[in-house]
Amino acid sequence: MEIRRGVITDLEQVQYLNHQLFELEFANYDKDLKVDWSLGDSAAEYFKELIVNHIIYVAEINSEVVGYIAGRIIYEDSYIFNKFVELENMFINECYQRLGIGGKLLNCFKNDCKEKNAKSIKVVASYGNNQAINFYKKNLFENKDVVLLSNL
Repeated sequence: MEIRRGVITDLEQVQYLNHQLFELEFANYDKDLKVDWSLGDSAAEYFKELIVNHIIYVAEINSEVVGYIAGRIIYEDSYIFNKFVELENMFINECYQRLGIGGKLLNCFKNDCKEKNAKSIKVVASYGNNQAINFYKKNLFENKDVVLLSNL
C-alpha cells in the first residue's frame, strides 16, 4: 500500500469513492444528499480544485485508489485568529476498512497541514455515524460545535 498526494489522474477514482461515501451517507444519515453529484462535472471541478490548491491524499493498492482524504485550507476569516483546514471528506473502500488506512491517510493529512502552518483541523461528521465519530475522537479530535437543523 502507498499513501501519496492525489494527482489529476486520480480524479475519476476519487469521484467514485466519494460516490460510495454519498450512497452510505444517504442510506443512513442524510436524505438531502444528491447521491449522483459525485459522478458529475461539478464534483470533478470541486476535486480538481482541491488537488491543485488544497490537500488530497490517496491510498493506493495495486494501482487502485482504495481510499482518500480531502480538505480545504482556510487561510483567513474575519472572525477566526488562526489558519485552519477543513477536512471535507474521507472514505476508504469497504473492503479495505479497519486495516489502518484511515489513520495513515489522516497522519499524512495532518503533517501537510502543519507544513502549511495551519493551527487546527475541523471536520463535520453526520449525527449517528458513530464509526466516523469514534475514528476522529481516537485521533484526538474533540467536540467543539453542535449543528442543529430544523425542517420547514
